[in-house]
Amino acid sequence: MNREEVKNNEEADLFSNKDEFLYYTTGLNNYFFLLEYLFYDDKLIRSKYLLLDKFVIENKYIDVLFEFEKIMIKQYGDNYEKDIVWTNDVYKGQQVNIGKAVMLGYLYGTFYKK
Repeated sequence: MNREEVKNNEEADLFSNKDEFLYYTTGLNNYFFLLEYLFYDDKLIRSKYLLLDKFVIENKYIDVLFEFEKIMIKQYGDNYEKDIVWTNDVYKGQQVNIGKAVMLGYLYGTFYKK
């Protein structure tokens, strides 16, 4: 897809149209996201959702991740790869601190088409 096709097809609210990026704000299952599209040579090369909500209960981030995954499967099918990425492994292997790791940006999930 090119930039105009994304703009014509995206139903979320345009937040910013800058350089090689388009940013939209959108809600999914009562959560608030920033949706980013990245273009190179006017071709879409990546999109990502960034959760904007903040939670007091740290493990709520994991719940949102699982809900988000279900939404993506429903919308795009289950033909995707999933990676769990640790940017800092201080809480790796500590199930009770997984939500804290997500909250601090030490852990995130990536989903991409096969």
